[in-house]
Amino acid sequence: MGVLALFAGAVGLADQFGGPVPAAAQGGAELSQPIPPATGLERVGSIRNQIGWTTAKKRWGWNMPLGKDVVVGQAEPGGNGYLANTKHRDLPGTGFIPESGATSVSGHATTVARHAFGPDSAGQGVRAVHAWSTDDWLRSGYLNTGTALPPRDDHDARVFNHSWIADSASAPAVLRRVDYAVDQNDVLIVCGVNNQSGKIPAMLASAYNVISVGRAVGENSDDLTTADGEGRCKPELVAPGKLTSWSTGVVTGGVAALLEVADRKAGITTTQGLGKPDEDADSGGEGETKRNEHAVRSEVIKAVLLAGAHKPEGWAPPEGEPLDRKLGAGVMDLDRSIIILEAGAAKPNAQHTQRYGWSFAQIDPGKSADYRFTVDKTQGESTFALTWHRRVVGPVSADDPVTGEKREAWDARAFIPNLDLSLIRTDAEGNEEVVATSASGVDNVELLVLPELAPGQYTLRIQRKQDNAPMPWDFAAAWRVEAVE
Repeated sequence: MGVLALFAGAVGLADQFGGPVPAAAQGGAELSQPIPPATGLERVGSIRNQIGWTTAKKRWGWNMPLGKDVVVGQAEPGGNGYLANTKHRDLPGTGFIPESGATSVSGHATTVARHAFGPDSAGQGVRAVHAWSTDDWLRSGYLNTGTALPPRDDHDARVFNHSWIADSASAPAVLRRVDYAVDQNDVLIVCGVNNQSGKIPAMLASAYNVISVGRAVGENSDDLTTADGEGRCKPELVAPGKLTSWSTGVVTGGVAALLEVADRKAGITTTQGLGKPDEDADSGGEGETKRNEHAVRSEVIKAVLLAGAHKPEGWAPPEGEPLDRKLGAGVMDLDRSIIILEAGAAKPNAQHTQRYGWSFAQIDPGKSADYRFTVDKTQGESTFALTWHRRVVGPVSADDPVTGEKREAWDARAFIPNLDLSLIRTDAEGNEEVVATSASGVDNVELLVLPELAPGQYTLRIQRKQDNAPMPWDFAAAWRVEAVE
């Protein structure tokens, strides 16, 4: 039977999933049947159904990732208290650690936490949540805004939930510290947009390196960014919830679950921070790494979420923009994102044989990275995502203008290259055509979604334009190619 031959690095998913799964593909071997996606009926009803959790649980069974051993941070406006209700019946096993001093219970914080860590959430295995007031988190509690100090790098939290919005003249300074923290400390920051159409909030959704979240029904911000980089698409993702605050919590729980999967891929053996990869971890065959420390990278987690997202009715990015203005890349689909992350990493500039997967690599100015694969029978919906970070210089040593002595300073200059993503098809006669291109000049995500792939030889190409940054730049790509329904 004709099937797809795509991307190397498949692993033995049968050990993890209960349903039909593709076998490992080696040396150009064809994949077996693709993993069936959730049906329309499975996507309705509860939040867990809508985000693919129920379908994933059927595949994983007792081994379902739930965010176990992942430490989370939660920042809330502190005017009326910033801590979730630790005695709430939906949060019986979650420990909340106040970081910003004495506080009362916040109903908003409690509801966000229930969506992120409660019994019906994707992150119900999370047991440690460090809580801050937003004012403290922005300043001495974490970001150190307004000082020469960099954001903290000594905290165990790996994903932060920010279900609040704000606008301020100091927003660019905050956003650059947020991007620095994500890039340098490899944390993930999940934040909400507004509940009304119109302007994208400056904080924190307008940062480059965050995962900004809207509502699955699309009732949220739908303009392009205006703060610290105009014209960028937000949100990146949507999720169920009556408010964007709750939707943000839903995605935070999903990120925690994916980090548990990433820890398994990286061979993480400790329960705090990133830990250390298992030194005895073994490698797979050509193009495959069974234990890959890059699985925990924030770029990879973001790319996997974008590639796995379900496209609701009406999803349609405007011409020249990578994301739908209301719906981003679509609704978080934990089932597909877990499959993509678990499938394993692929190397650029090679022929590959994996239907689902991801890659983390570097690219120089003016260069490209190619992923080549073969389709021998028409395939269904195919999604390819690309993410990379904005870099901020951060802490530097400078001469004091009075004493001439060296002193620490904060350099807020930011740099980001322009990467494009395209899919090129070569037919049986050797004729090439560009099937699709995502080439935003301002965004740091690119996304290709095709309803089907015709037979042929394909090249997924990541192209970096010439720029003034001589150093190589990290990027993450993720993909999934489904069978025809």
